[in-house]
Amino acid sequence: MRSDFEIFTEKEHQAWKISRRTPERLTCLVPPSGSLDSIIAHHLHQPSFTTDTLNGGDTADYSNGCIAMVMGNAFRQGESLLFDHLHRRSAKSEGLEQYPQAVISAHEEFTRQIMASSAAKVEVIYGRIVQRRILQTMSCDILPLWGRFSEILLVLVHESNFNNAEKAFLYRKVMLFATHPQRMFYEPKGSSVAVRQDLTFEAASYITDLKVSVDIEYYQSKRWYSKVPTVYQRAQMKANDLTQGLSLQDVETIFEDHGTEIKAAVKKLTPEDGEWHSYFDDYPHSNNVTRKLIPTAIEATALAIESDCGVWQNPSQFPPAVLEWFKGQKDVLFHYGPVSSMRDIEFAFKESVDVKGFKKQEEDSCQLRYMLQQLMLKQQSHLILQASANDDLLFNRIDGSKIETVCPCGTFREFDKNPRFACARAGGYVMRHTRRCKSLHCTEKNPNRNSPPQVHLKPLSSDLEGVSDTKSSLRAEKGRTRIQLHRALLRQNGAGPPRPTMVKLWCCRCKEETKISGKHADREAKLYIDQDAQWTYGNFRPLCLARESRCHNCAGGRLVPVDPDIPFIDHRALAKFQVDFGKYDMAIKAAMLDSWPSQSVKARAYKR
Repeated sequence: MRSDFEIFTEKEHQAWKISRRTPERLTCLVPPSGSLDSIIAHHLHQPSFTTDTLNGGDTADYSNGCIAMVMGNAFRQGESLLFDHLHRRSAKSEGLEQYPQAVISAHEEFTRQIMASSAAKVEVIYGRIVQRRILQTMSCDILPLWGRFSEILLVLVHESNFNNAEKAFLYRKVMLFATHPQRMFYEPKGSSVAVRQDLTFEAASYITDLKVSVDIEYYQSKRWYSKVPTVYQRAQMKANDLTQGLSLQDVETIFEDHGTEIKAAVKKLTPEDGEWHSYFDDYPHSNNVTRKLIPTAIEATALAIESDCGVWQNPSQFPPAVLEWFKGQKDVLFHYGPVSSMRDIEFAFKESVDVKGFKKQEEDSCQLRYMLQQLMLKQQSHLILQASANDDLLFNRIDGSKIETVCPCGTFREFDKNPRFACARAGGYVMRHTRRCKSLHCTEKNPNRNSPPQVHLKPLSSDLEGVSDTKSSLRAEKGRTRIQLHRALLRQNGAGPPRPTMVKLWCCRCKEETKISGKHADREAKLYIDQDAQWTYGNFRPLCLARESRCHNCAGGRLVPVDPDIPFIDHRALAKFQVDFGKYDMAIKAAMLDSWPSQSVKARAYKR
């Protein structure tokens, strides 16, 4: 492994040279530790400067608190394999975001070589950054466990991922996803995260036929305390960090040891702190509730910006007033899809706020606190102009989105430029009225023939449900529609592996004799032409969403792709998938959808 590391060192040097970039100052490459014959492997993200061996050393470094914690359980010094995904030291471990692609490729090629050469059938992956990267770049199947291990996922790595693949085998190894050790410093005894971490290693022990020694209460009982460096030692290493070109505002880690702590201004959390959607309430704030909460939230945000006490990286760092406001904004400001990172907040920020008007704040615009402040100010000014009798039961959005509406007869259409939505119903659009339709259908039931009738304008989109603007209708709760459920799994145009935007479909029974009506029908070819095909998330094999239209020739045959090589799924099955697995990170769900079986193109048995 040492000779391979030397070859990698030269390749990495050439990659920097080709990219015309230089590595971070005073960094070095850190070789993997342990034996390729190890029964279990520990796969981390990227080495840091928190060490007493800045120049050189191995990955198995007891002077680093996170590494020492890992080495305290299911590990044998000199035997257990321990390596990083990226092998160059970094102050902020942002190599996957900031390194040139040629450099990343050199690192990942060496990492893949380690994985291919390792005899370990169980590999523990620490931290969501590496976990997402692996699911995006390697073909895997995911198997959720059951019983008391129900929150544990087995990631089955395909044999085909490796250069030395053997055709007789389908899978090479099992991966288990563990929480990054940095997070475990902040977890209280017996927390759900700590219990899940212990269950992960207990599962690893069973998979290896109990050949790995595991303490099944190592994390929940905080037995790693005796393994990691003392507070004084960690403070010394943190002082060394400051000499590596970092500014004081970059030092945000909290060190804790039996009640003694050395604190920076703000606790720095890692991506392992959970998806942000877990911070949202089930129901959005109404306009009236938002009006009450937003002044104190704006004040708290302005104070945080003025005092410059650090960058918010996670909702758990928000002041109480800001968090209370944030809890009710999922369907109001962030309705575009799942919210799992600051990038999702940035998307909503760009959709709702005129970014061009804040050029002076360009340096701060990437900070979460600034984006939230501008969203609050925009929302506050918007609500001043909006007032209705039922503002305690509905909410308005501020991104300028329009809803196309239609009268009952379908003749008159109009865009609602300021749509309102019911708090109690997901996808509940509060309908407006019009007297502008003069068709016979809309006027025949009008009791007063001398004036035009007042009719509801229903949303044209099937994703929305029309709700009357009466208190009884607005208060009526209704479950989130399956349309809303399956939409969370549909990727945006241009995302992921390229797929056709036009897909031809026909009836699963009638095929060449398909009869379809509507604007998507090609009557000559007897096909349904989907000009805006929708695809699920996926890294290698997304699924095409089958349309709901039915064949008129056989009184209801399903539409399936003409091309048999196009995998597909209907909205009901996709909604069921979201119900069963919606709690997982999108990277997990994308990998599961990659291996999810396509629905059958054969007609189901039915009676006419």
